[in-house]
Amino acid sequence: ADNRVGIGTTAPAQPLHVFKAGSQGGGLAPLIKIQNDTNNLTGDGAGIEFHGKYQGGEWGFGKIGGANSGSNFGGALEFHTNTGTGSVSTGFTKKMTIDRNGYVTMPNQPSFSATGNFGWRDYNSYSEVPTWTVSQSKSHNVGGHFNTTSGRFTAPVAGRYQFNLIVYVNNTGEEYHNSKLYINGSKYADNVLSHQSSSSNAYDNTTAGSYVVSLASGDYVSLYHINDIYGYHTTFSGYLLG
Repeated sequence: ADNRVGIGTTAPAQPLHVFKAGSQGGGLAPLIKIQNDTNNLTGDGAGIEFHGKYQGGEWGFGKIGGANSGSNFGGALEFHTNTGTGSVSTGFTKKMTIDRNGYVTMPNQPSFSATGNFGWRDYNSYSEVPTWTVSQSKSHNVGGHFNTTSGRFTAPVAGRYQFNLIVYVNNTGEEYHNSKLYINGSKYADNVLSHQSSSSNAYDNTTAGSYVVSLASGDYVSLYHINDIYGYHTTFSGYLLG
């Protein structure tokens, strides 16, 4: 009735309503089964697509499916979305996978790992540190949100992010060498990575710290430093937690 189909119920509340009587502690009840009869290769499987219409055109929102994981008859859950090309389309790309071991991979998750691309510098006041590289082995800049020229990471979406700093400093008789994480050109809280020594004969040193911060879309994060810093031994990394 009313263009609704009920399975296990005579009073469907939605266009398709599936009901099965159960008991407490029964866990997840398998109400719908979707099967593809050819699943020989990794990634083969079956899924459900979500679509919409606008001015007579149809485009795809996303797709969720189960797939062959490629090992020991294991399975994976895949989540696909339409990135959006500015025109109506039904194309999807895979954004997240939960594999047979429960490992979650999100290859498009914003992330970067950069190394300073400079030698010794001496800043007389707290200054933003530019000139980085992501071309070293295992370095990366997923999404291109870290600007290697300015040294700024710009958040593509609101959320919580983790940032990590390892800063290489030395002693030239100056009393302290401090680094701070800045957000939008202002220091974050009262954070400081500091090495202090008035001796010019002390060894070089490394300071390090990690931060979890909430950012709005468009906020940028950068390293500020005062006194000596050696870029080639300094790293800056970060990624979106969620």
